[in-house]
Amino acid sequence: QWRSYKTQTDYAFAIWGVISIQSMIRGWLQTSRYKEILLRIKFNNATMIQSRWRSFKTQTEYTHAKSGAISIQSLMRGCLGTRRYQEIQLYTKNKKATVIQSQWRSYKTQTDYAFAIWGVISIQSMIRGWLQTSRYKEILLRIKFNNATMIQSRWRSFKTQTEYTHAKSGAISIQSLMRGCLGTRRYQEIQLYTKNKKATVIQSQWRSYKT
Repeated sequence: QWRSYKTQTDYAFAIWGVISIQSMIRGWLQTSRYKEILLRIKFNNATMIQSRWRSFKTQTEYTHAKSGAISIQSLMRGCLGTRRYQEIQLYTKNKKATVIQSQWRSYKTQTDYAFAIWGVISIQSMIRGWLQTSRYKEILLRIKFNNATMIQSRWRSFKTQTEYTHAKSGAISIQSLMRGCLGTRRYQEIQLYTKNKKATVIQSQWRSYKT
């Protein structure tokens, strides 16, 4: 009895130990899997954040560079204009009015030419935009026309099929009705023939009995 009890106890402790070890291993595996998933999520999030940050940084640097370039261009134009004005002032002091008029005409001609070129470019841009808009409207009109044609074709096909189906079902109903009428009429004729035959047989039997 003692050996049996000890054996059962040892077996129970061994089973309990195996189950505990399996539970610990499963818990460790689940923890490792969870940590691995968290690490992947953190890595993906970090990669996405780095990508977004690089994009934002690039855009910000581009915006600052663009605004800086525009500011430098504006400053240079102001400086060049001031310098040009100072040169003209110095030139007017040293030269005659005729030379000043010649320079002013040259400057005005260049300015008018620049404004004319700018006007031509603006008109060309407007015309191109109008042509693109007209082309877009024409494409939309063609698409609408093609869609309307397709819808009409589909509707005609559906209407034809529906009418054919109704006509077919009507013909089948009429045929079924005619068959029913003919069957009823045939049945009535058979009944009448049977009754007449039975009456003849009865009359014949009665005459024979009477005789």
